[in-house]
Amino acid sequence: MARSTFPAGDFGRGVSQGLVGGAVGAPGAGGAAAIAEAAQGFGQRVRKMAETAWTREGEADAARMIGLEKDFGVTAALRPGQGVDDQAYNAALRGQHLADRQAAYVEELGKIEIANPDSEVAFGRAHEGMVAAFAPTGDAETDLAFGRFRTLQDVQALGRVRGAQEEKRQQTVRGAYLSTSATAGTALGQAIASAGFDTAGAQLVGQSLTQFAQGLAQYGPREAFSVGGVDFPADPTRAGVVSVEKLASDFNAAQAQARMAWLSAAMDRAPTAAAKAAFLGQVQERWQSGDAMFAGLDAQDFGQLTNRLDAEVSRARTGESAAQTQMAERTRQLLKAGEYGDDVDPGELRAAAAASGDPGLIAQVDFALQNGFEATPASLRAAATASGVASIGDTADFIIDVLEGSGFIADDNGRGRSQYGITEKSHPAEWAGRTQMDRGVARGVIQRDYVQPFAHLSPAMRTVASAAATVGGVQTAQRLLAQAGDDPERFLQLEEARFRRLASENPDRYGRFLPGWLRRQGQVRGYLQQQSARVRALEGFSSDPIGFARGNGRRAALAPIAEYDPNAVFNGDVAGWGDWLRSRRATGQQLAREWKGIPPAILSDDEEAFYKARFQSDPASIMTFTTAAAQALGEDGARELLGQLGRNPGQASADLHMASLALDAGARSFAALATEGRRLMAEGAPAPRFETGEGLEDAQRGVAGAYRTMPDLAGPVLATARAAAAADAARGQQRPADHYVQSALGRNPYNGKFYGGAVDVNGAQTLLPSWVRQDAMDEVLTWVSRAAVAGNWGPVFDNGQPIPVSGLARMQLQAQPDGQYRLINPRTGRPVPNRQGRPWEFDIDTDERHAALRRVMPDLIRPRR
Repeated sequence: MARSTFPAGDFGRGVSQGLVGGAVGAPGAGGAAAIAEAAQGFGQRVRKMAETAWTREGEADAARMIGLEKDFGVTAALRPGQGVDDQAYNAALRGQHLADRQAAYVEELGKIEIANPDSEVAFGRAHEGMVAAFAPTGDAETDLAFGRFRTLQDVQALGRVRGAQEEKRQQTVRGAYLSTSATAGTALGQAIASAGFDTAGAQLVGQSLTQFAQGLAQYGPREAFSVGGVDFPADPTRAGVVSVEKLASDFNAAQAQARMAWLSAAMDRAPTAAAKAAFLGQVQERWQSGDAMFAGLDAQDFGQLTNRLDAEVSRARTGESAAQTQMAERTRQLLKAGEYGDDVDPGELRAAAAASGDPGLIAQVDFALQNGFEATPASLRAAATASGVASIGDTADFIIDVLEGSGFIADDNGRGRSQYGITEKSHPAEWAGRTQMDRGVARGVIQRDYVQPFAHLSPAMRTVASAAATVGGVQTAQRLLAQAGDDPERFLQLEEARFRRLASENPDRYGRFLPGWLRRQGQVRGYLQQQSARVRALEGFSSDPIGFARGNGRRAALAPIAEYDPNAVFNGDVAGWGDWLRSRRATGQQLAREWKGIPPAILSDDEEAFYKARFQSDPASIMTFTTAAAQALGEDGARELLGQLGRNPGQASADLHMASLALDAGARSFAALATEGRRLMAEGAPAPRFETGEGLEDAQRGVAGAYRTMPDLAGPVLATARAAAAADAARGQQRPADHYVQSALGRNPYNGKFYGGAVDVNGAQTLLPSWVRQDAMDEVLTWVSRAAVAGNWGPVFDNGQPIPVSGLARMQLQAQPDGQYRLINPRTGRPVPNRQGRPWEFDIDTDERHAALRRVMPDLIRPRR
């Protein structure tokens, strides 16, 4: 409750009590004064103590009310009393309210400043709305203090906004300056791009630079200034964000770059390296004379310019040489393509040769286009002969008809009459009594004097040496041979270097002959390439007999090749596809009989690629393919077809191996199991795991010796074994690893016994036919040995004497990729030879041999189908 001022004068006594010492006589004057002073000091101290107590009580009350405000949201009002405690209460409450109000104002002011950091207008609008939320409180003292605080905060915030606004303006204007500078620079470059290297061009460049300076000046100071020789009067509308020094620096840099770009563009228009070099000389001459077109360029700038122009001259020279080199390389590529039997566009070939500027290459192309790359049946047979390419007579004919020609020369540089390369001075006896040289006589001279000395060389080396001898003599050709070895191209390079050296050292005498010599070399290269094309064609025929026999745009077909949709077998047309397959097989066999060294084939390379891709994307389709192939060609024919699909090293796939197993009655169920596992693994089934015993890799290593001559079989065998094991694992029927590896090698059960697979015969592993019992190969070998010795077709000792049956029965068996067996002498490790000295081989996996063996040992040989 409110209290009045403390009555200190009445402290310590009741109101009705009289004064202390009232009944005592009055003291003296001095004693009374001392008593009064002491009483007054004591009262003041007591009053201060009371005021402190009441102040603390008021502050405590204020603290409680402030807490209630914060905890419960109530509003504490000021007290109307004037007591010490009231004053303390009001002061504390007012201070807290003012602090809260100031903090809220600072927070809200900061928000609108963040939202409007660089716009005075936007800040002002936001500020008006914010101030409305801080209406007067009704307490004059609080409102006055808050008003002073608010004014100070507003002034500071507004100053910051105005400063940021000005900075933004300057940044915007500076950005506009950079943009204008870039745009003006682009316009400057476009203006000078077409300016010629003359007075008019220089004037155009000068005008463009003036416009460039004017575009920059609008950002300069508002006072008058000058840039690039252009005066700009005072203008209060200029932005005033870029100094004169900056303007001058940017203009000077742009001027230097513009003039250098102008001169560089003018050089670019010079069509050739020689024209560019002449332009560079003109630029240097005008610089020395102080031409005004170089205004703004100092010595350093001009040095950079001349370096740039000089580099352009060098690039042009290099480019012209590189272009010729590139076209020469393109010409050689086209020639090589023709050599390998590809179709070549004669127009492109001739144009590329002409662009190369090489007379020898041009002559080589002319020869190729005149004589062609086509491989005819006759040329293929010639390529397959023991003589290889050109014979001695062919070389003489080439020199007579191509290099020399039949043209008659009345006086060949002081050597008399000349024709077919035979001069009157060199061969007077042959010219005696003749008006013109007879071709037969000339051919005999060429062959005797220039070809026969090199008869011992290879055809290619004989050709280049004979051709060189007709120009420089036999001794010169022999010196070149000593350096070139057995490399015809190296020989021609050495000869060309000799020709060029002669022309360089004595141009008056030999310079005019150089183009003809180079053309002659080109004809020799063309001839060699024609001969090589024949051999290349034979190689292409051998690698893809069916595809080659079809012919192409430049080569006639060698045989009628039946065509059919290779996808038909997968679309249900098994009968039509089978007819096509039989026709193809007959054609392949006919080509193999007719052409020496050509293997029988059923499919072309592109058809092989089609089926391999199909098997890769759809493994199950190989069973459809294999079944249809066996139906069309029989099991042996189907094996032949599968062998062609997997014949190349590294391409024998697991799918093809599974298909091969499926052709055998005993292994067919295992092949189906492996195919199922292949599908499961493709769908995400885990690879099989063997918790006990050896794994698949270990089991495979244990029988690897059986197919050491067939390393490509390792991958397919392991993949097939893994697939079959995965299928069994999915059924919960997994067996030991050795079972899957042996089954992948063809082992199969029959009447409680195992047949086929890998076994040991006389201390060495080998593969068995799938119908031979695993413990019977020794007896089969003895039977074969007896038949071979009795029929006098068996192997022999090194001295040619037949090896007896007892000796043959002790030999080791080595399976070959083509299904044959070789006998290996265990003492030497070498194959046992036949009567011609080649390894003796025999095959038992035929219907005839199977029937004979089954008759004599039915318990050891199971039915083949």
